Amino acid sequence: MLRRCIWTTILCTLIVLSGCVSSEEKELGEYVDGLKSGLGEDFKVDEYMEEYVNLIFDSEPDKALEILNDKVIPEHKEIVNKFKNTDFKNENIIDLNEQLIVILQLDLDKQSTIKDIFEEVMKSAYEGNIEEIDLNDGVESLHKINEEIHTAVNAFEDKARKLSEKYNSITIDEEAFQNIDVSELNEGNNQLIMQFVEVVAGKDLNVPAEDVAEHEEDSSDSIQIDNFLNDQSNPQVVFDAEVKIDGTFSLVGKSNLIKGSTVILQSYHYGSENPYLKEEIQVDEKGDFELTLDINEEDLNGDPLTLQLSYQPDKENTESQELYGSEGEKIEGPFKHKFTSIKRTRHGAFTYAYIEFKNGEKAKFGINNWEVPDDYGDLEVWMEKEKIETKDHYYDITMKSNLNELTGIKAEIEVPGYEAAGYTSRTTVMPDGTFRFQIPRPDVDSEDVIVIIEATSDMAIETEELYGEHGENFKGDLVEKTKRGQKIVYELSLGDNK
Repeated sequence: MLRRCIWTTILCTLIVLSGCVSSEEKELGEYVDGLKSGLGEDFKVDEYMEEYVNLIFDSEPDKALEILNDKVIPEHKEIVNKFKNTDFKNENIIDLNEQLIVILQLDLDKQSTIKDIFEEVMKSAYEGNIEEIDLNDGVESLHKINEEIHTAVNAFEDKARKLSEKYNSITIDEEAFQNIDVSELNEGNNQLIMQFVEVVAGKDLNVPAEDVAEHEEDSSDSIQIDNFLNDQSNPQVVFDAEVKIDGTFSLVGKSNLIKGSTVILQSYHYGSENPYLKEEIQVDEKGDFELTLDINEEDLNGDPLTLQLSYQPDKENTESQELYGSEGEKIEGPFKHKFTSIKRTRHGAFTYAYIEFKNGEKAKFGINNWEVPDDYGDLEVWMEKEKIETKDHYYDITMKSNLNELTGIKAEIEVPGYEAAGYTSRTTVMPDGTFRFQIPRPDVDSEDVIVIIEATSDMAIETEELYGEHGENFKGDLVEKTKRGQKIVYELSLGDNK
């Protein structure tokens, strides 16, 4: 089970169809066969799982974590959505499919927990205290998920047996369930984590910061930041920060946050979080903060990186929450920004910088004037290009829309007659309906490139409430049907970018 997903084993061996007679049996057969063939053609999650596990045992933790972040987890998310967006008439099949979705989500949660554990190990190694690392909480969470997987698989087995009793043409492969053993799952996960720790502890690790693309944002300030920097009791949170790369990764910033507040630095490479540039920094008595990280020269590849600085009061002490709100609701000003935690909406103060990861680059974290369109949040969705920049090996694209903040965006490149797999990116809609992303550039004429931009409603509870859990409330010319609901699809032809 270490190198395979639980649900792929179940899907392949749990239900065996020896022949379909009734229409209901036929639908069930089509359900199983369709999902097997569809997943086999569209996804390579088991292949990626085996790849990242093998990399760990081959003493390549950096590459393993990259595969986990960029391939395994995104594919898990795509598969969860694929099963959710499948419609059936037979109530028995609907019930069975919903239980399978529970298993899928637990498998995704498991991989995300493993990712968090690995990132904690890497961070401890960089800070030189890996011998003091305590992974008990993470491992306990992993064991709890394994227990939940076991329970969910048993529930799936019960539902499958009922179908087997109802339809003579359906049989059960008993071996599938005998392989789902919690103690074996826990032992396998423990072995993987121990191997990862041992490999990382034995390597000379530098921070392999992933990328970074400099684009200084030319926003005119709607407030005079300097007027607020010395006002540390003001709920209008402000940042003034800059990052530069010159042998090291250096971040220097000011804020009006109260002493001891934590500023969070996160970074994203084509929409995927980069674990090597993920830090928590405490501000001093003046609200200032700084960070310096060593850089591996070999990693200075010029790739684009989106840097995000944030302050999230829900993680802070009582004094901070009294000033800013327990969920950031009292924060004011243009830095105020929604974010989600397990789909639940909270507020924080956010600022962004865009930089290319190479020596001599620097970028200032910007301040935005959110100009919300009159029809912001309308169900009839529109979007249009605002700015496209063509770089040596990627495109930097900014779009306008009336989409609600927190709506999820996925972009993918298509080129007629060209295999463009893997040219993808992700982002989230900003408070004014705009969104910006960088996406890898294929080695073809830009005039032939089409960027397919999709918007879905399932990133946050509030977007699900507005657009429907499966986008069923979306309206307009950009709407496309899915098996379970709807999504927004916009085709951006770069040949029109004259």
